[in-house]
Amino acid sequence: MVDRISFTLHAQGNIKAIFQRLNGFTMGDILDTLDALLKEKSFYPNVSTYRSELDSAGIFVKRMEVAMAAVMRKGAGNSSIDQFTTDYAYMLTLLPEDQRSDITKYLTGAKGDTSLPDSKLVAQYLEYANSAVFRTRNLLHRGALNRLSDWPSGGPIATVVAREKGGDDKYMHAAKQAEIAISAAGGNCEEFSATTYIVLKKMGVTPIHWVKLVSGDHAFVLIGKGPWGMLDSKDLKVWGDNVVVCDAWDKASYIASSIPARLPSYEVPFKAMIQESSL
Repeated sequence: MVDRISFTLHAQGNIKAIFQRLNGFTMGDILDTLDALLKEKSFYPNVSTYRSELDSAGIFVKRMEVAMAAVMRKGAGNSSIDQFTTDYAYMLTLLPEDQRSDITKYLTGAKGDTSLPDSKLVAQYLEYANSAVFRTRNLLHRGALNRLSDWPSGGPIATVVAREKGGDDKYMHAAKQAEIAISAAGGNCEEFSATTYIVLKKMGVTPIHWVKLVSGDHAFVLIGKGPWGMLDSKDLKVWGDNVVVCDAWDKASYIASSIPARLPSYEVPFKAMIQESSL
């Protein structure tokens, strides 16, 4: 559906208002409207040209950017979905499947389940995980009590302070746990994983899951679609190759199917519980 009110806003020169209005529309409607503005009014949705309007609009900027890029590509006669997903993988992974599918349909004219193959999703998830590990380690720079390498930087003190402030509450939400850990600049795996979860959430990464072992003593974050509720070894076989482990305590990021070989405190049979998810 083409939104004609956006044409009125364009005539008024109010480009920021166009972005604000379209932000509430489906991806398909955003693409149709920008495409019509390009063809009928010679409005070129170039991200660089409208950087200030985008940044000041108070919207999900990356979503609008990838829509603008798709319209520009198609307008230039370049509708290669493979090249588009390569160039914009880091933005596409922030969108749900239905929106990626709308972009595929717009560029190719064919309905697709997703505009991003699993291999590219996983590669991007690993990049996000590596970035989150780096950011979390900077926030919790004093480290953990149960990592000998963190002792010189005050890991034991940081963990004790974090646990005293949090009362070692097993049912505390990730946001509160992260707040306490950041104020202490350290903690153990639970504090590290909660902080990582919030870091990824602020980065706009979805889907993410804050996970704690039931058979063992460890906590970490999963990035990707598939996990839900209680997890076991059978689950890993179903979605393990398409989900990424992000473990800032262990300074590690890897494919979930490697959990039996790489996860600290791994025990057989493997059982874990998802505490929080952002989908």
